[in-house]
Amino acid sequence: MSDQQGTQDPQLLLGQLLFGKQMTYCLSGVARLGVADHMNTRPMAVDEIAAKTGAHAPSLYRVMRLLASMGVFKEEQGKRFALTPAGELLKSDASGTMRYFAMMFGDEWTTRAYEHFTNCLRTGQDGVSKAYGQHVFDVLAERPEQSDTFQAAMTSSSTMDGKPVTDVYDFSGIKRLADVGGGHGALLASIL
Repeated sequence: MSDQQGTQDPQLLLGQLLFGKQMTYCLSGVARLGVADHMNTRPMAVDEIAAKTGAHAPSLYRVMRLLASMGVFKEEQGKRFALTPAGELLKSDASGTMRYFAMMFGDEWTTRAYEHFTNCLRTGQDGVSKAYGQHVFDVLAERPEQSDTFQAAMTSSSTMDGKPVTDVYDFSGIKRLADVGGGHGALLASIL
């Protein structure tokens, strides 16, 4: 609902924002299960998707229906779903994939950090250090699966950023270049 100035109803806006955590967890869950990777170009029954991903069909249906209301999937009659352009970005091999970001934002190291957000605002300390008593890279070193997801997300980001960076910046005069903290080096590779 909008007023004459085109702004959204404040209560509706805050309500949508407050449910952001639930949306993130829903996206993270379907990304972790590889739902988009198992979907064909035709609409698929949720029971078929659940069987391919090892999910509980009624639970998956509720989550996919919620995400369909946000434009990630398109729901067809008979509890069948198709990917939208946004849903396509949850595929592992999609150009500009967001799958690993979706997975990462549901990983424990990221979610526990936000439990301490008010403290971070008061003190300036980062949430990961507050939650775990150590730097984020030390936390990830103890969690190889979450570290792999983080690295895949960073590589995805660097891959997306590479072309725009090389399109606007002339690197031809640079004789020595380092990509510090570059994960797998995707940005450096696109520059070279």
